[in-house]
Amino acid sequence: MTASYTLRKAFEFYRTAVTRGQVDSPFVNRFINEVLRNNRHYYGYGELMKLKDRLERDQRKIKHLDLGAGSKYNFKEKTVKSFLKSSSSTDFKGKLLFNLARTYHPSNILELGTNLGIGTSYLYYGNRDAQISTLEGCPNLSQIAQENFNFLRIKGINLTVGDFKKNLDTVLKNTPRVDLAFLDGDHSYDGTMEYFAKIKPKLHNQSIVVLDDIYWSEGMTKAWNEIKSDSKVILSIDLFRVGIIFFDTSVQMHELKLLPSRYKPWKM
Repeated sequence: MTASYTLRKAFEFYRTAVTRGQVDSPFVNRFINEVLRNNRHYYGYGELMKLKDRLERDQRKIKHLDLGAGSKYNFKEKTVKSFLKSSSSTDFKGKLLFNLARTYHPSNILELGTNLGIGTSYLYYGNRDAQISTLEGCPNLSQIAQENFNFLRIKGINLTVGDFKKNLDTVLKNTPRVDLAFLDGDHSYDGTMEYFAKIKPKLHNQSIVVLDDIYWSEGMTKAWNEIKSDSKVILSIDLFRVGIIFFDTSVQMHELKLLPSRYKPWKM
């Protein structure tokens, strides 16, 4: 991701995005109120803060085996603390995942890119009854993720380690359907399109797919544009940092770029 590309896309996004005051859709308004604007403090947040405090002091160096499009910072070896800061799910993304799981109650969750397991844990706390399958390419990162699940006393997460190309088919064979998918493991055009194509047969009317870092590169933006134009996609919501697609045929909107009202107060 180049800074100039992202900055240019940020200006384009700001210019064309709308705020909640400009939205007239019960489905989207529920999404805004329950997912984006939900400021309630849940038990899981406190537990994850304890974990993050622990990781912020973790100076262990681990070698990162990157099987995707590559790190933004091109480091082959970093401390656990550095991974937390540079590539783990932020509070915004974590709470977004939590609220999606809490609001829409997905039974089967699929995550590509476990990293330190932070996003996985937000999904778990959002719906503890869900079956979560998460894939991570790097064995060293997956070991830390499992340590974090143990620290949080989280059980029942199916963590698969290795190349997505080899393992995703096997995971999907054992998954009756995908209710919520978080694609965050390969920031390349080819990889993103391939994995979406693989999970597509498992998607249904109530499924939700979240794509991370849709403006990470021109390739990721191209993948986002093509995926949101898929004939099965009913609604795409572009939050700049992530893109979310819905398949619910009862929704009357198709495409939305959504910006917090504070950035365009005259549009409230």
